[in-house]
Amino acid sequence: MLAYFLRKLNSDCHYLIALCLISGAAWGVDMPALQKRAQGGEVAAMVELAHAYENGVGAPKDDRLAVRWYYRAALKDNLSALDALAKMNEDGRGVPKNPSIAKLWRDRAAGVKARARGDDLNQIAALEPRARNGDAAAQLQLAQLYLDRNHPEGAMIFLRQAAGQNNPRAQYLLGSMLLDRMEYAGGVEWLERAARAGDTDAQVALGTWHEAPQTGTANPDLAFEWYTKAAERGNAVAHNNLGAMRYDGRGGNTTGNTGTETPAPSSGGVSGFFSSIRNAASAVTTRRSSGKDLHAALKHYLIAAEAGLAEAQYNAALMLGQGLGVESDVPEAERNQAMVKWLSAAAAQGYARAQAQLARMYLDGDRVEKSPIEAARLFQLAAETDHAWAQFYWGRLLQTGTGVPRNLEEAGKWLERAAKSGVDLAAYEMAQIYENGLGRASDNSQAVAYYLRAAEAGNKLAAERLAKAYADAELGVERNLDESNKWVQRARR
Repeated sequence: MLAYFLRKLNSDCHYLIALCLISGAAWGVDMPALQKRAQGGEVAAMVELAHAYENGVGAPKDDRLAVRWYYRAALKDNLSALDALAKMNEDGRGVPKNPSIAKLWRDRAAGVKARARGDDLNQIAALEPRARNGDAAAQLQLAQLYLDRNHPEGAMIFLRQAAGQNNPRAQYLLGSMLLDRMEYAGGVEWLERAARAGDTDAQVALGTWHEAPQTGTANPDLAFEWYTKAAERGNAVAHNNLGAMRYDGRGGNTTGNTGTETPAPSSGGVSGFFSSIRNAASAVTTRRSSGKDLHAALKHYLIAAEAGLAEAQYNAALMLGQGLGVESDVPEAERNQAMVKWLSAAAAQGYARAQAQLARMYLDGDRVEKSPIEAARLFQLAAETDHAWAQFYWGRLLQTGTGVPRNLEEAGKWLERAAKSGVDLAAYEMAQIYENGLGRASDNSQAVAYYLRAAEAGNKLAAERLAKAYADAELGVERNLDESNKWVQRARR
């Protein structure tokens, strides 16, 4: 099968589908290999395996197995496992609910963190003499330790010393810190020095700056140039940003003023299919013509997605789902399969937009088998990371008991959060809750306030309810035909 796809790489559409279908590691979990590594004592594999069982990624969801593997990793003092065990004991997932046991795991995690801080102090003491003697590597290490300990002033001292000795990483970090402090001229100067030395993060940072500078005029062509240089060195964020620029038709005219030569794409040590990917990436990133190019946009997104960047996985999924940038002879079933797999990959990394999109698909049975339970799980995950529309849907599922036990009180909390984030449908539901006493005490003043919020945002049902309330003196408002007529007209728009 791999050889078949390699023969098809001359066709861009088959290149895209090959990248989608072969990169299994980016889609999900190779469970047999992961289990073997975990059973062999690899702590990181234990945590990954536990996470797979906890979230149903690559295997059926099984909280008991998740607890078992988190426990084995926790005995090795893995912080992720310790925190996960504490949470699962608090929630009663995979084990009986037990706040006391949860506290024991949290206390152990705190002890591990305290020991790590002590190790940091020992490292600082060992590095300081070398740093004072002008060792740039030691200065950079010290700066990073100070940053880890939330001591930016100490970090800045050592970053300036290392940056002054032409350490590109120090120059990048120093430039970024200066931009955060709104010292724009100095920040850009240090980023440019690091970027010219080949630091791809600095190149991406400069691209971002030129796309939307805090001072001066945006220069999308220069942004494109810096992203291109980083992409040619394999930077996934740069590929993702180039994808966005190609999608929008921004940038791409050669400016010739970045002060560096374009490096050849690195293919050393890479063979077979992934070598072909790198060559295809080179063909895209060295093309400087301006204008909207959906085909190039999708290629950039897919290269970044294959590298594991969740945002790019989401972007690629949406383009594949709509058939954008793909040749017309690619079967719709293959595009849909690729879309679902990339969304699943991004959702498994905690990318809220992917979780919410995938949840809608499971709720509606759109390109996946309909599953209200899976929809509820994904909406909850996205809601907990402040995705406003996910909060609305999660609240509605709790309100209606769809895929989850009905809980009107909890539903109100999530709908309220969504309403405060500007979701007009959530504001309308909150108005209904207060008008009808659904999980909360009836409160006409709150109902009117939420109807107004929803109606002002364009919700026609809320406008109609306000029109009736003012016409009939309902919800505690006085009869006011002018106000009623105003909302009638708003509802008709």
